Amino acid sequence: MSLSFNGSSSNLALSTTTFVTAFPFSIFCWVKPNSTTLTVSGMVAGVGDLGGDNELQIQADGTVAGDKLKAFSRTVGMSVAAVSTDGMVADTWIPVLAVFTSSTSRTIYAGAGAAVTETTANLTTPFSFDRVVVGKRAKDDTLYFNGLIAHVSAWTAA
Repeated sequence: MSLSFNGSSSNLALSTTTFVTAFPFSIFCWVKPNSTTLTVSGMVAGVGDLGGDNELQIQADGTVAGDKLKAFSRTVGMSVAAVSTDGMVADTWIPVLAVFTSSTSRTIYAGAGAAVTETTANLTTPFSFDRVVVGKRAKDDTLYFNGLIAHVSAWTAA
């Protein structure tokens, strides 16, 4: 079963104070972007601090050549991401796994592509996270995803 997201307002958000408090942390889902997703950025699923500047998310990034997916990490004034080798194709399902091992390591697995790890230090602080989101950005309710998302899973292990 999947949920449809319209790219402008549809989303799921759950307020929580205990879901993610430390690294490692992983997010998995299936995504099927609509053709319009390939022209704009959109957040698929993640956790963060509403009104703050910390988040860990899977990002569908149509602004990158090849329409890649990212394991996206943001903290005050700095964002870094591991970028997938496989790109999205409109109206095609792709499995995505983002593993946030520490504040200096994030890995993305997308489709049949190779795992990509990015290791720039980014002092994201999971203990400040207060929500889990699907279909939009965790920190400020922007970057809505346009397409279908299914089988979202998250767990506090690599």
